[in-house]
Amino acid sequence: MTALGYVAQFILTLVGYSVGAVLPKPGRLVVPGLQDVPLAALLCAGGLLARPSLGHWPALGTFALGAAVVSVLLSPLRATQEIESRNAPPGTTGKPNAVRRAWTTWSGFASRLGSFQGRLILAFFYFAVLGPFGAIYMALSDPLQKRGPGGGRKGRGVRAAWRARGEQQCTVDEARNQF
Repeated sequence: MTALGYVAQFILTLVGYSVGAVLPKPGRLVVPGLQDVPLAALLCAGGLLARPSLGHWPALGTFALGAAVVSVLLSPLRATQEIESRNAPPGTTGKPNAVRRAWTTWSGFASRLGSFQGRLILAFFYFAVLGPFGAIYMALSDPLQKRGPGGGRKGRGVRAAWRARGEQQCTVDEARNQF
């Protein structure tokens, strides 16, 4: 099993989930809710863990379709926003032909799908990567030197740890050159 196969499994499961979210509400922009991030992550993890037992191709199809079905079932819980309908391009008159109508339909669907999927990926990134990194950084660092010499927070009766600043003689020429 190659790493590229696992990446494909993850992406196709996420695409299946996004298609299931966008498909039931045509003409509306679907916004992922709080339930979407952990559920999509669980479906992707389940697809990755079940891949060795199911096989490469069956796992791809099973979890992409399964994620779409789960997402369709959760569609009443999601918030939506009205989007403006796209006008016909300038210079076109009369009835649009089948190709133009298909292209307009596809581009609208792909735009909504991309919006949903981008928001889902960013929310997952913020919760799974940026949040723990920020929590660890805040717990271990002291950039403002607010902690006392023992490492604990300063409380009542503890003097502030001021750093002594040396005397500096400033001339008029140094004041003119501020950078």
